[in-house]
Amino acid sequence: MPVSEEHKPLAVVEVVNKVKVDSYKSMSFVLSPERRRSVMHRRSSSVELDIGHKYVPFKQEDEFTLELICTQIRSMLLLYADAGSLGMYLSHNQITRSLLEMHKVSSTTRSLHHQMSSMNLDVDLMSNTIKRGKKINLDSPDFDVFAHSDEQLVAFAIEIFRRCGVTDQQVDTCKNFVVAVRTRYLKNPFHNWKHGFCVFHHSYLILSEVSKKKGWSRNSILYLLVSALSHDVGHPGNTNDFEINSQSERAVRYNHQSVLENHHCSLCFQIMRDPSCNLFKDLEGEKFLRMKNTIINLILATDMKHHFKMQSKMRSMSNEKKAEEVKGGSSGRQQVEMEILIHSADLANQGLVWSISSVWADRVCDEFQAQAESETKLGLPVAPFMRGLEKPTGRAKLQMSFIDAILVPWWDLVRTVMSSKLVEKICEV
Repeated sequence: MPVSEEHKPLAVVEVVNKVKVDSYKSMSFVLSPERRRSVMHRRSSSVELDIGHKYVPFKQEDEFTLELICTQIRSMLLLYADAGSLGMYLSHNQITRSLLEMHKVSSTTRSLHHQMSSMNLDVDLMSNTIKRGKKINLDSPDFDVFAHSDEQLVAFAIEIFRRCGVTDQQVDTCKNFVVAVRTRYLKNPFHNWKHGFCVFHHSYLILSEVSKKKGWSRNSILYLLVSALSHDVGHPGNTNDFEINSQSERAVRYNHQSVLENHHCSLCFQIMRDPSCNLFKDLEGEKFLRMKNTIINLILATDMKHHFKMQSKMRSMSNEKKAEEVKGGSSGRQQVEMEILIHSADLANQGLVWSISSVWADRVCDEFQAQAESETKLGLPVAPFMRGLEKPTGRAKLQMSFIDAILVPWWDLVRTVMSSKLVEKICEV
């Protein structure tokens, strides 16, 4: 399987002769000629394992496993080809080890780590990724997600988690969680990994100021960040109405209630069932239930059907003790504030600078247009706002209506209950 970026080959990973359900006879990777000197200048450009066994057929899960391995190799090659050896990356990177475990790759394949570790190289590439990430201003409201690769965003997400309370002992678990979430985002025009990271980043920007004023706990902050990163994981690229009208399996499973949001919740907790991906694995009893309920309610709060109800709650909050700083407050009020925050982060893209917001506007219109075409073919009703999006005028009309009816009233209220640099910047735009 090729490891490539924008159709340019970086390396090739090969698995030969499956020997049992979760074991391969031989696995190797070969770098493209132009990469060999910079990455593997001290070692061979190929590493291979070979043992003797009887063979069994490959299945689709093997292809998925190989794709995950290629993702890890591509990440290192694209970002830090000058930082050391690919062998070191595979032998020391906990993310790769957990992926192999998660997808039941055999001890034969995992022993690749031990063979690589004999190289005795001391550069931790993922740590280097995080260090390099600090050169980027993650505290800027003008952070441009499109200027960075998906792999860089993984490193930035880990750095943000560390800034918000993830300990040194939890870093490997955090890495595993972020990578597992990233691999489960689908390649939609809008609802993709970059969007997931954006909502996570916007949540961080607001949290970094609001949580201190309100006295939110470390766990509350981490619950919100986990929710934000996972809030659209596994999104199929269509709306809840499409799921319901097409009588999808998801719609039946979740009884037509916040179908996609419940799907995202489910995937989030499926990922965290693996202890190596669960930042909250030590929580038990009531603390565990509080964590789970908080994350579920936060992700469900991103369903647009709750927008006007939340706006009404926010108006009531704004009218209460306007001049008084609220520190902590009741758990019920904090939950509402956290739900307002994550929903605000989900709506922030259209309030950013034109060079960023215009890209997101086109992407969401592309997704809506594709859904309208599918609905027409299936004989399903097409929402009025999804019609005519093949024309620039139709897209402009949709954006103007969304800004006037949804964004302006919302952000005018947000600044009264949780002001921050990002909130003020959006209100100024």
